[in-house]
Amino acid sequence: MRRTGVFLVASLVLVTGGCAPRGDVAAEEAAIRNAGDVEMLNAAKTGDVERLVSLQADGASMFPPNAPIATGKEARRGVWSDITASPSVDWQTSSVEVSRAGDVAYSWGTYELGVTDAEGNPATEIGKWVNVWKKQPDGAWKQVVVIWNPDQPAPAPVAE
Repeated sequence: MRRTGVFLVASLVLVTGGCAPRGDVAAEEAAIRNAGDVEMLNAAKTGDVERLVSLQADGASMFPPNAPIATGKEARRGVWSDITASPSVDWQTSSVEVSRAGDVAYSWGTYELGVTDAEGNPATEIGKWVNVWKKQPDGAWKQVVVIWNPDQPAPAPVAE
């Protein structure tokens, strides 16, 4: 009888998925898109660095191209200040994937950033990005890892 009970419990776990229900995945994906594509993008376009920093978890890290990792609010504030100083910034989310547990997710997409080329002329940097999101105790989604890089090759070093 003992083996039958163990078998029944194991079968029940397999049939029910053995984990907590995922909840409304579409709603979680929409919340992440709203945080990234609406709130963050609006803050970037208006130069609201403090809002951008607040939409990231306290210990979040940013991995900007050709620069050191920026961890902590002050370091991230500097990266966001550089980005918002650009003449233009835009990005689009291509995909959002929420974990089965519903507590972490990743998103990825493309971006365009107004830059100045080596000769001082305006140019557009086109690239791709990946974000890792973590659901906070209050239910909000915040970025914990952000990495991006341009599609174009890195500029040649300037001869001195």
